[in-house]
Amino acid sequence: MRGPAADPAWARPALLALLTATGVAYIWGLGASGWANAFYSAAVQAGATSWKAFFFGSSDAANAITVDKPPAALWPMALTARLFGVNAWSILVPQALMGVATVAVLHAAVRRRFPAWAALLAGAALALTPVAALMFRFNNPDALLVLLLTCGAYAALRAQESAGTRWLLLAAACTGTGFLAKMLQAFLVVPVFALVYLLAAPAPWRRRLWQLTAAGGVLLASAGWWVAAVALVPASARPYIGGSQHDSVLELALGYNGLGRLNGEETGGLGNLDQDAGWGRMFGPVTGGQISWLLPAALVLLAAGLWATRRAPRTDPARAALALWGGWLLLTAAIFSWMQGIFHEYYTVALAPAIAALTGTGAALLWERRRAPAAAAVLSATVALTALWAYVLLGRSPDWHPWLVPPGAVEHGAGIGLKRHRSLQATPYRSQRSRFPPSRKAAARQDGAVSTFIDKIAWIHLDGGRILGTRSRGKDVYYLPGGKREPGETDVDTLVREIDEELAVAIVPATAAHLGTFRAQAHGHAEGVTVQMTCYTAEHRGEPTPSSEIAEVAWLTYADRPRVAPVDQIIFDHLHTAGRLR
Repeated sequence: MRGPAADPAWARPALLALLTATGVAYIWGLGASGWANAFYSAAVQAGATSWKAFFFGSSDAANAITVDKPPAALWPMALTARLFGVNAWSILVPQALMGVATVAVLHAAVRRRFPAWAALLAGAALALTPVAALMFRFNNPDALLVLLLTCGAYAALRAQESAGTRWLLLAAACTGTGFLAKMLQAFLVVPVFALVYLLAAPAPWRRRLWQLTAAGGVLLASAGWWVAAVALVPASARPYIGGSQHDSVLELALGYNGLGRLNGEETGGLGNLDQDAGWGRMFGPVTGGQISWLLPAALVLLAAGLWATRRAPRTDPARAALALWGGWLLLTAAIFSWMQGIFHEYYTVALAPAIAALTGTGAALLWERRRAPAAAAVLSATVALTALWAYVLLGRSPDWHPWLVPPGAVEHGAGIGLKRHRSLQATPYRSQRSRFPPSRKAAARQDGAVSTFIDKIAWIHLDGGRILGTRSRGKDVYYLPGGKREPGETDVDTLVREIDEELAVAIVPATAAHLGTFRAQAHGHAEGVTVQMTCYTAEHRGEPTPSSEIAEVAWLTYADRPRVAPVDQIIFDHLHTAGRLR
């Protein structure tokens, strides 16, 4: 029930509660939607009757014409309709389950680098976004598209952490399959995923380039196999391609479902609907209430998070996550705001995972730095800004649960933000270095026991299949060399300082390379206290020699795993599996 050792005791039950609540909310009363979008329901009925209609996405079992999208989004619904009959529940329950799966994947993506509460916050924000609650209870292609893009983002983040080729190829496959749900909209995130990996993956340039080339091939294959199959079938042996003017699936992809949406020149659509095109579209009278509740907060937290990590190493996973979710949000929102062709408010469900992820990750980054005046001020201002914008949105629908906007709501929200700012500043912000001399660093580390999250940096020094370990005075287990970050330090700053203090060794900063980030129950701390170990390899000058509170330096192998701290055991497993620790 609890889950991995890295999680506090409440984390897994809280996740299960979130997913259960999301499932209940999305499925409850689902039959009231009836056939939902009858256009796609007819295609589901056809696919449940004819396998040919299933493959092509035909609107009718006689295979006269297809719908105006590829068929991937229809396939799950058609399969359940084959099993349980064609009815509202068999059509819509798969969509609701995709919503639950999307929340779970987003939680996992945020949890890779950030605390459990931040991942839960991101998941809850996604589940409660109005347009998400709508589209995961409806049978448009957007539900599958958003699930696949979120899976792609998760895989891309996993790839960035370790320069993993398989994870990068999986990200490409998920995104390419998204093309089979809603065509070119799936590719809006591709430049972001590729650029983040190119700039932040811990691998040489040449390797990153060939990995991205291979990923491009997987992207084209996963997106193009159905297009190629349709193009190879003679027109007389298949249905007409709906949405195209010349019975061409490529015309459908590049015209009606592609560039035509951007420039308003698609043929066969609803015409130019760009009356509200511009930067304000996402905050407009209709779209704003669907997607923008946390959009101001996400933008503020994105900017603040990037500033907070500005001095981090190139491969820092936290900054990479911010860049990926932020790039997804900014690029997709810009295109949605300015597209001159057909635009429907529900398209913005594609923004929901990015907004939710930025809310969780940005809040976590600033909360870690909450004793810094600037971080506390930004957190407080974000709360006040969110309260103010919620008041504006609720004011647009005064007859909908008016009790949500009591008199003085804005003043109250702003007051909460101000009060929170003052409370965060109650303890003066002073450098750990000024509060404790080096000889008392071990005592200072005990301060971590009052927190539920300890942020540490470790040096991974391998030689001949062995790893360097240290044992502190009075301790009965070995630790990897390193220690806790001091306020304002980057990862490399901490690495250089700690290794110098513990081993009298000079780390060469330019050679530091991120190996991975690992979490576990903190050794010697109360139950539920998590330590996060961000690990780096780096070249050094000098011979490791015990100093400060270090009693012993030892070369360890995988056989010494029981003798190290819990988080180090996870790192040992990772290195042993990779063949680097014998």
